[in-house]
Amino acid sequence: MQNPTIKNLRLRRRKDGMYEVVWTEDGTQKRRSTGHKRQADANAEMTRIEADVRAPRVPDAPTVGWIIDMFLETKQRSMKLHNHKTLSVSLNAVKTRLGNLRWDQLAQRHVDDYAHARMQDIAWGDDPAKNMARTISPSTVNRELRMLSTAIKAAHAARYIPTPVAFRINALPPPRRRSG
Repeated sequence: MQNPTIKNLRLRRRKDGMYEVVWTEDGTQKRRSTGHKRQADANAEMTRIEADVRAPRVPDAPTVGWIIDMFLETKQRSMKLHNHKTLSVSLNAVKTRLGNLRWDQLAQRHVDDYAHARMQDIAWGDDPAKNMARTISPSTVNRELRMLSTAIKAAHAARYIPTPVAFRINALPPPRRRSG
């Protein structure tokens, strides 16, 4: 989630010959010096300044949902579409139930409650002709919780949160055997 209020980012030469980066943020013109008089050096510095200016603004108390959104946006750039879709579906299931919690409120009981409630959910098969309803597999719930753990660790690595939240993924019942 880039900062959406940044507009008209451009390089401009001042009267003293130094280049500066100028942009509009929330209706106010802002600027930052590149520290260079050569345009090639200023262009390179502009790239660094743009990355800094467009960096997401971290809320004071990020929620689990915000952490998941940031993780998905980061992964979208580096993953194949099919893999990103699987990741997105899994984390959105977690976000539905735990997304409103602040990161520091997430506790083991929330994870356990999520796992129990999620295994009661109904999953419909991919083939609408069969139209067979079944409950969510324990391995699906484990995968969703592993992905949540990865997202939280990534948020800590990116310094969105000061410490990663530690939770245990309890052993769920073994997966059902498929008949057929």
